[in-house]
Amino acid sequence: MTTATANSLELLRKASEFLVNQANENGISLQEMFGTTERFQQFVISLTMKTLVDAGVEVDRAYNMVCGEGSFQRLADEVWAQNQLAA
Repeated sequence: MTTATANSLELLRKASEFLVNQANENGISLQEMFGTTERFQQFVISLTMKTLVDAGVEVDRAYNMVCGEGSFQRLADEVWAQNQLAA
């Protein structure tokens, strides 16, 4: 595992832990709110990226911080290629 991957996993772990703690302290059932672990994970990822962007981190950097170094470029390349095929 690379340092960047370990950092992104740690960032998501901490965000998830914060949300679970807040929910527990406020009597909120995350199971009722999200229904599945997958939906909760998607929320944690989205919220973490939004928080970074709101704090002034550029979108590509925030995406890489959450999803791993080089992830944004891979996504951009894939989206660009799909759009070229559709054109």
